[in-house]
Amino acid sequence: MSAPEVGLVTTAQELDALGADWERCLIESGASIFVSWEWQRSWWTHYAAGRALRIAVARREGRVTGILPLYVGTAPLLPGAPARVLRLLGSGADTSPDYLGPVVAADGAEGTLDALCRAALGSPGWDALDFTDVLDGSPFMTHLEASCRDAGLAPVRKPGASIRVARLPGTWAEYVASLPTDARTKYVRRPRKLWERAGGRFFTWSGDPPLDAVIDRLAELHRLRWQGRAERHAFSSPEYVGFHRDVMHALAARGRLRLYCLALNGAIVAVYYCYALGGEISHFQVGFDPQYHSLAPGHALAGYAIEQGIAEGARLFGMLKGEYPHKQVWANDRRGTVGLRAYRPGLRGGLLRLRRELVAPALRSAPPEPVSGG
Repeated sequence: MSAPEVGLVTTAQELDALGADWERCLIESGASIFVSWEWQRSWWTHYAAGRALRIAVARREGRVTGILPLYVGTAPLLPGAPARVLRLLGSGADTSPDYLGPVVAADGAEGTLDALCRAALGSPGWDALDFTDVLDGSPFMTHLEASCRDAGLAPVRKPGASIRVARLPGTWAEYVASLPTDARTKYVRRPRKLWERAGGRFFTWSGDPPLDAVIDRLAELHRLRWQGRAERHAFSSPEYVGFHRDVMHALAARGRLRLYCLALNGAIVAVYYCYALGGEISHFQVGFDPQYHSLAPGHALAGYAIEQGIAEGARLFGMLKGEYPHKQVWANDRRGTVGLRAYRPGLRGGLLRLRRELVAPALRSAPPEPVSGG
């Protein structure tokens, strides 16, 4: 079989034209919702400033066999001369999904990954490659490392996140029975009973109320939950809010959005924001009214979301990066992500490598300076 030909997409108009082929490759590859055309296109709409699009598209006899979505951004280095960094589209902003990488058609697997990796490394205008959030064990990472070595580069694999997931049986009863006894009582049965007694109503959004009203409520509830904390939280930048509004609408149109809601006296008091694709529910964010904290709205809604996922045939409930205590209750397994860095020969690539791989680790490991008494 002949090797695929690879071209670079560098404009939003060309990206728009890829929609149908991208969807086909997504489904055939079994890749995550975070590399869907809708997610990536919405991301570029809101986070393109200061970045240059570089999407490698492999074709064999005119048919698209694979897509590797990339962009070139910058990293501080020298005054007036930042380093140019090649990254996976979707990474490097305040919305940080997992499981990024290429989408490859089933009939184009042979040779396509190698061709995409070679095209990425041969693309113009970058000093360093910094790929993150790739599923550990992905063939893409193996092909990328080999392509780097063939190009005379020295790739450095970086650990990513350890992500909690719940592998789901065929029924909700089986899943509940697999939980520790204290968890079944404290986090499953008790919260559900408390909300039932209070008149709470669990439902999955299906068009009513209007989607924008639920999005606004989710953002409001999330901000309430984080009120008074020093950490930066989601829904705190106009780009984040605009991006998620657009991608929710786009993926709702495909039937892939899941908003699990809890209402009391007609008002939504908690929202679990998820997506569904290929038998996997991906939980992205949650918001709840802290005045009901004693009724454990987060746990009550998490249980409902998993129950609904099982009912629709999902076999995995993914909780994404971030180690929070509530994830320990519902997860029964983990999977990880990895990254890879490589540097092109040249002044900026060499200086960035020196800073990142030698200077920064040395500073982190240096002992603290003694504090003099007085």
